[in-house]
Amino acid sequence: MTLTNDLTQLSAEEFTDFVITYFEQQGYALEGIQRAQAGQLLVFRRNEAYSVAYCLPNPWLGGQLWDVTSVEVACCIAATKEFMATSGYVVTRSLFSFGAKKEAAYSGRNIRLVDGEALKQWIR
Repeated sequence: MTLTNDLTQLSAEEFTDFVITYFEQQGYALEGIQRAQAGQLLVFRRNEAYSVAYCLPNPWLGGQLWDVTSVEVACCIAATKEFMATSGYVVTRSLFSFGAKKEAAYSGRNIRLVDGEALKQWIR
């Protein structure tokens, strides 16, 4: 996949494909994709452990990307429980609100928040 450093230029489908490709390059196998409230829930397996990634392409609204809230993080937390996943990722081109960070930190689950800046590291 050819990728520009400007992730905002990717369509929702291209963004999801980018996330899938990244996880597969890290040794994960895609087990399933489900529509979720604001994006796609991706279920991966590596060895015998499951991980979920809530992929939020964050469409432009009013000329800017919207921040991820605690609601989206709570959806990822619920998915980690449903799939008995050892980790969960919320992946966005945007930023995380204070509430989203707090929700992940106090969830008691291994939830990683991957924002636009962290995604730039994935490209390198």
